[in-house]
Order: sequence, then C-alpha cells, then structure tokens
Amino acid sequence: GVPREEARRRAAEALGAARKTRLAESALKGGGDPARGEAVFRGKKVDCARCHTVKGAGGKVGPDLTQIAAKYGRDHFAESVLYPSRKLSQGFQGLAIITKDERVLSGIVASETPDKLVLVGSDAQPIDVPKNEIAERHPQSVSLMPDGQENALTDEEFQDLMAFLETLK
Repeated sequence: GVPREEARRRAAEALGAARKTRLAESALKGGGDPARGEAVFRGKKVDCARCHTVKGAGGKVGPDLTQIAAKYGRDHFAESVLYPSRKLSQGFQGLAIITKDERVLSGIVASETPDKLVLVGSDAQPIDVPKNEIAERHPQSVSLMPDGQENALTDEEFQDLMAFLETLK
C-alpha cells in the first residue's frame, strides 16, 4: 500500500483542490462585501497590499491593481489568487540568478544597468547583484505570489476580496 505520510499528503492535496474548485465556483456567483474585501486586501492575513498597489498605496512587486476590474472579471481574480502561476502579467515574470559563488537569488527585475542587476524578491526588498558576480540567468514561469493564499481566508473573506477587486475600475 501507500505509506501513511504519502496518503496524508494526497488527501491534503485533494481537499485543497476541492476547496479551490468550490471557491472559484462561488466567486462566479457574485456576492461579498467590497469594504470587508478591502480590509482583507490590506490586512495581515494575506497582505496583498505588500506587493500590489491600489490607488497609489501598496507595494510594487506585483501588478498595480487600481484599474484591474476595467479589464477583467471575477473569474480572472479568482484564478489569479487560487493559481498565481497560471497567467503571469507582462513584466512580472521572475528571474533566477546563480552567482559565481553558487548563491541562488530570485525575483522580478526592478532595474538593470551595464554593471548591476536589481531584483525585488517576494519580501518586497531589493537585491543588488553586481553583474560580474552572475554566472547564470534563468527566466522563471512561477509567480512570486505564493500558492495557497486562500488557505489563510475563510470562504466569506475570499468572496469579500473578490467583491473588492471587482470595484477597481
């Protein structure tokens, strides 16, 4: 049979996938409170504002969401939160750097000059890398936005977050 640890992992994955499906389906039905959703967005549970800007406030690691609802609907918002690496916004693809001393650094390219590369990691802190220390560069197809953000939220908080994003026009 399957070892106990593997069975637990598979069961947890199945439950997580089922919850994602349920959240995505309920997001399409509408509902939720935008004011509470803004509190979720700016709150410490998932801290979306650490990486995303809305109306001039927030971080710059992820895309500015100020006008996001003018282009997309709840289906896009739900997919972006539940599966952050499925569709990466232009300019927000990650880059992994391997330095000559074999350190691995990753982030979004914030700036690049002939002498220096500046990455911004998922902690929103800049990482300065002198170009003469870079051994390899590898584009990444994985979002810096962590998977599983929905696990910190109740179903109602997820709906409220979707309602808030829907107001950003």
